[in-house]
Amino acid sequence: MSRYLAAWLIALSMLGCCAPASAGIRPSPAPVDSIYAAAFPETVVAAGRDLISSRAGEEFTERYIRFDSELSDVWRNGFGDVRYTLTYTILVPELEIDASTIRFTLDRQGELVTWLPLDGIPDCLSVPESCCPAISRTQALAIATKDPLSRSWGDWSVEFLWRKDHGFVWETVQRTPTHLGGLGSWYIMYWIIDARSGEVLDSRWCIMAVNRC
Repeated sequence: MSRYLAAWLIALSMLGCCAPASAGIRPSPAPVDSIYAAAFPETVVAAGRDLISSRAGEEFTERYIRFDSELSDVWRNGFGDVRYTLTYTILVPELEIDASTIRFTLDRQGELVTWLPLDGIPDCLSVPESCCPAISRTQALAIATKDPLSRSWGDWSVEFLWRKDHGFVWETVQRTPTHLGGLGSWYIMYWIIDARSGEVLDSRWCIMAVNRC
């Protein structure tokens, strides 16, 4: 009996070795963006979009706002609680706007975690005219460089932001070393430019040393 059993096992193993290759094919790894996106339930992402839409309006949200899974985070603790810090990107290609400016945190039910920061949602429904930017990134930089205090050899950063007091603005910052050798301090020139009109709303300079300004 044991001989028959042994023969049967050998035959079975041989059949497995001769099985078509397709029988052993495994799914290829998911693209990186799909892996990131899989960490965020659709219900939570949809709840985040609804929150934005409730302030920015459906039209603005549909046209310009996209969920960025790679810049978002999932937080878990030992008690089974989950928090999702979601980042949404505002995209207006014709104005060179591609900044990730909207960020907030929801729980697993899609409810806003109110004790954590909520940044960047435009209030287009209350102030519709504030959500009609017309100044591009290039134009904002050109406005800033007209200032006689700007230094052409400094490093520039230009960011598109929503501010409650002004609506959409371009925040343009130039950082120049105070010494050519670079001793850890910089001249900082800072401009806030209205994204609708190009008006300079605020400008100032300071010296920053050891991350303090």
